[in-house]
Amino acid sequence: MTIGITDAGVMAGLAAVVDPCSAAVGDPRNLLEMGLILGWSIEADHVRVRICLTGPGCMLIGNLTRAIDEAVRCQTGATCVEVEIDPSHLWTPEQMRRVPGRSRRGLGSGR
Repeated sequence: MTIGITDAGVMAGLAAVVDPCSAAVGDPRNLLEMGLILGWSIEADHVRVRICLTGPGCMLIGNLTRAIDEAVRCQTGATCVEVEIDPSHLWTPEQMRRVPGRSRRGLGSGR
């Protein structure tokens, strides 16, 4: 039986996860808006998501990977979600998607 996991389902799951650093500065944004998602692949009922972090010392990575797992499973019906962190990719505020009516205030500025 084919589950039919789609890119749109994966995107919906990722859009439901708020980046904790953006929330901490009072401007909560999802992982797609932050530019933290480097890509994903779908194979049968398995989804692999490749991400980068806003900083090398991210202490919330466990929470973030659990949130990605839960949100993508919920949106897609996947039985396995694997989150891969790419330590060679350094995030910068320029990776953020521009959202109408929102600024980048405080994000990535070290405040």
